Amino acid sequence: ENNINGILVTPKNSSLLSDAILLLINDSETRFQMGVKSRKFAEEKFSLDIVIKSTLDFYNKALDIQK
Repeated sequence: ENNINGILVTPKNSSLLSDAILLLINDSETRFQMGVKSRKFAEEKFSLDIVIKSTLDFYNKALDIQK
């Protein structure tokens, strides 16, 4: 999410990209908080259990289609 676990910048906008990079370089607390929130997001969305279930669901659906 923009300004929650990262900074979204419109493509080909080097000025906004530069501003975002400078913000992260100069604001260690923002950088740290975004890192913490990004890790939490990744752990919640891509845990081993979730990835296994998603993979099994995918293959089960593929096998059902072939029947």
